[in-house]
Amino acid sequence: MRFANHADAKVTIFIDYNNNQVYDIPQERVFSGVSTISSYYLYAYIRTPQFPAINTATGLRVVLNNDLSANAASDTGVGLYESGETEDYLVSFKYKQLGPSAVNDVYAIGNIGVYPNPTSGKVYVGLTAAEATNLTIQTMSITGAILDEKKFDQVNGEFVTELDMSNYAKGSYMLKIISNKGNFIRKVVVE
Repeated sequence: MRFANHADAKVTIFIDYNNNQVYDIPQERVFSGVSTISSYYLYAYIRTPQFPAINTATGLRVVLNNDLSANAASDTGVGLYESGETEDYLVSFKYKQLGPSAVNDVYAIGNIGVYPNPTSGKVYVGLTAAEATNLTIQTMSITGAILDEKKFDQVNGEFVTELDMSNYAKGSYMLKIISNKGNFIRKVVVE
């Protein structure tokens, strides 16, 4: 609440992307922030994974909690709190068909997504290859040291692979996707 009735509140948002009726933690906890009496607007970008449950209603939960410390209600989406509220919504994800509005260069690699990000274990890298191409995915430290490398031959169409980052120290890492049509870098955070 914008004026005098407002107290500090922890705001957490969960989206059941895979529609299994459970908020899988941490990948489906998509936002957490604190609003204060002087800062009541929270700005964030929520990136939808490349392959959510499509064309079916799935859960979105918002938890407003006056307990700013770690607690079950805010951390898992389920739990007790002394002051606050839980709001549940149904959302549906749909693919939007886009017609071309102009003729532009076609990139061989597109729609690159890394999910969940941040992660504490496995991370999925998804992309679309417009034509068959060989790919290399390198996991690099923030200083550019190559920590792991996976190679894939003749990737074409929708592609998803799993990377296990459970043995990595907490911090930021870079995923470098190398193809004969260009290189792409995405940041991933291990927490």
